[in-house]
Amino acid sequence: MKYLVCFLALLAPAFGASMENSGIDTVVNGIPTGASQIAVAIDVVAPPAAAEYDDPAQQAAVQQQQVLQQLPPPQPAAAVAAAAAPQPAAAPAAAPQAGQRQGLRGRRGRPGGFGAGPVTVSPSYLTAVPTHGATSLTVHTNVAAGSNYRVRVVAIKGDGPFPTVLGGGKTAGIKAEADQVAHASVLVTAPMLKLAADNPSAVAAGSHYTLAGTITDPSSFLGTKSRMRVWLNDGTPPAANYDGVQVSTVKVTMKDDDVTFTFDLTAPKKPTTLYFQLGEVSPDFASKDGSQAAFLVVPDLSAGASALQLKVEAAKPSVASRD
Repeated sequence: MKYLVCFLALLAPAFGASMENSGIDTVVNGIPTGASQIAVAIDVVAPPAAAEYDDPAQQAAVQQQQVLQQLPPPQPAAAVAAAAAPQPAAAPAAAPQAGQRQGLRGRRGRPGGFGAGPVTVSPSYLTAVPTHGATSLTVHTNVAAGSNYRVRVVAIKGDGPFPTVLGGGKTAGIKAEADQVAHASVLVTAPMLKLAADNPSAVAAGSHYTLAGTITDPSSFLGTKSRMRVWLNDGTPPAANYDGVQVSTVKVTMKDDDVTFTFDLTAPKKPTTLYFQLGEVSPDFASKDGSQAAFLVVPDLSAGASALQLKVEAAKPSVASRD
């Protein structure tokens, strides 16, 4: 018995190492300067489900959009939970208070829905590690044995409750076998914003206008949210990300890496310059303890970019017709 105990004691470290080394090793390349951490989210995806009946009542409800105020002061657990929590189907008519999260979400992963695309059929595994200034590193994530794993990576800047995403990437079709290490490689690239060609460069004071465009999102960071936000500052450029009045839209469609959005907005009643940013949060990359939720924001002021601009001009007086 004494010899058996000694023998098992010698094997114990080997068994422990085997369990610790099972899962997926993700080699992350191209980490941008300024990134403070790398977050890796891993899940299993399947093809979209068959088309389903679209409820007309839901389509009508989607037309309602609520004005959202600026993000609250850094109160990690409560603030992040508010940003990442699912929204009610209809918001009350009362004026929103600072920090409220109102809006509607489309159905996820259904053809014809706002979030049409791959359907996640397993929980997400999330691993976050500091970069310590590295431009390349390997992140190990323990996962259950399975196939068709998708690996998504984002490079995050900042340590507060609402840091920003500098870039990301993804790969799919990874197979993980029990007590073995699978390998994946992901190159981090920056998200890109392209405003629609027919967007106005100037609008009349008090008029209704449309703001539309596409964000190329290489990590599918936005792929689990069927909503987009715009932050608007009237007359003064924002001093930091998330400043200003926040408006939400559910007019969002996704195809491959492209996230296309449309906002229906109303210009201020007096001539001014509007400064704006666009972005959204992803619950898949929020910390499990509710202390942090990263936003993909474009342009990102923390990375040295400047907010976009829109001129609001005096409305032209109407000219009475002569008979």
